[in-house]
Amino acid sequence: MKKLMCAFLIVLSSLSFASDRAYFEQFLYLEENISDDPDFPQLQYRYLVNGKDIRFTSEDGSTRFANFALALFPNGTYKMVYKEMYVFDNGGFAPYVCKVLNGVWDVPNDRLEIDSDLAFAGRFSESGTNKVLLRFNRAISSSAITNIDFVLDYTYSNAGTDLSFRCFPF
Repeated sequence: MKKLMCAFLIVLSSLSFASDRAYFEQFLYLEENISDDPDFPQLQYRYLVNGKDIRFTSEDGSTRFANFALALFPNGTYKMVYKEMYVFDNGGFAPYVCKVLNGVWDVPNDRLEIDSDLAFAGRFSESGTNKVLLRFNRAISSSAITNIDFVLDYTYSNAGTDLSFRCFPF
């Protein structure tokens, strides 16, 4: 009976793992042709972004905006571009930090883990739309971002990761 119960729990946990992973796989990087004309393809790319710039106060007391884009690939790797803007007292802003990160992602339990300790994400639904709620475990630039929840959703672009996921032009 104990062996049967253990086997049942193993099967149940693997089913849970599959559905947890499937939730995050709906957000995989996608390249698709949106043209009806086979002779003139028009590529469109889909990836995750935070919906709006996140305003925060850094350790040095300065105000900054943070935004990033995240591409999750089917092979378990990712590419992320993280950008911060410095906000001046007069309301103007300037580029401050830009970093491109590459690594691995996985869904070991019910949450997405990026590089196992950089960030984790959970399921999130808003107005009936599936999204990702991400929090950084460690700083990319300012440690203040580790206290912020980022809501990620799809975006579509005419530029793939070679153009969209780089620091120049800022």
